[in-house]
Amino acid sequence: MDVILEKNTDVSVIRLVGRMNAVTVKPFEEQMMQCIGAGETRLLVDFTGCDYIDSSGLRVLLIGMKRLMAGGGKMALFGLNPHITKVFTIAGLHVVFPLKETEQDAIAVVS
Repeated sequence: MDVILEKNTDVSVIRLVGRMNAVTVKPFEEQMMQCIGAGETRLLVDFTGCDYIDSSGLRVLLIGMKRLMAGGGKMALFGLNPHITKVFTIAGLHVVFPLKETEQDAIAVVS
């Protein structure tokens, strides 16, 4: 999986490309924790290029969300395909993470 960080003036966006599973999740975890450790308080995760997520990806997102919220930050996800949206819904995580269709909608959530 490729992980691309884009830092805008007020928001950092982590763009995912590929499949997020136990084998590939580490680069995303490292990037997200680095952002949070650097004091980022508004974080978006772009799933437009991600076609799969398993429980290891959900676990890393939950850890990141918890750490971000402890520092007063916010996170939103966008660009999820129907399969990934269904995974979040089945796991009950659609009430934890704001799931938005577009980047602009996600920015509005964390602003």
